[in-house]
Amino acid sequence: MFTVRSPSGDAYDVMVSWPEGSAPPEGWPALWLLDGEDNFAFATATARRLERARARSGVEPGVIIAIAAGTLQRRARDYTPAVPGYSIPVGTPGHGLPTGGADAFLAFVENAIRPAVNARWKIDPARQTLAGHSFGGVLAGHALISGGAFTRYALVSPSLWYGGEASPLDAAKDLAGKSILLAEATATDKSDPRILAYAAQLERHHAAVRILPLPGHDH
Repeated sequence: MFTVRSPSGDAYDVMVSWPEGSAPPEGWPALWLLDGEDNFAFATATARRLERARARSGVEPGVIIAIAAGTLQRRARDYTPAVPGYSIPVGTPGHGLPTGGADAFLAFVENAIRPAVNARWKIDPARQTLAGHSFGGVLAGHALISGGAFTRYALVSPSLWYGGEASPLDAAKDLAGKSILLAEATATDKSDPRILAYAAQLERHHAAVRILPLPGHDH
């Protein structure tokens, strides 16, 4: 674990796990996790177990980089894009908290955290996944349409209500070559209409999309 300070002075803990041995010539695949303090330990344990069963799981060794979110106030700010005239509604998680800092946070990841990682671990630029849950899913979706170094995205129960009627894909261009996993907690085995509509939008922009319902789970 190491700590990186943002231009605003916030300190972000970054947790990294990596395989034994030397990286392949192209570098390790990388999984970048948001809400790192919640997700790092079980993601690392799961990855190592699946790597040992590679012949059955198909999961190869890779690097996991988990960035701690910090306080709820910082999380709501960092993980949400700016939507002019929008504020989180009353009765909704994050109401009253500042929002709209997604671009600044993604720039911090690219300009400060990524170089710190690349200085120590050889990462394959063609196999980098960004994964986020809830507001983290909103950020991952925003990163998708903002460009950057990620090639794959995992959005777990993304808070697609954020932004109201504004479509998160209004500014999207051609997403060919991008792969997106939409995992959602459902009461049944049927997908949320908002997830289906979002997936359809992504596909219209030529992204490869997979929906993974998680029946019986909550948000």
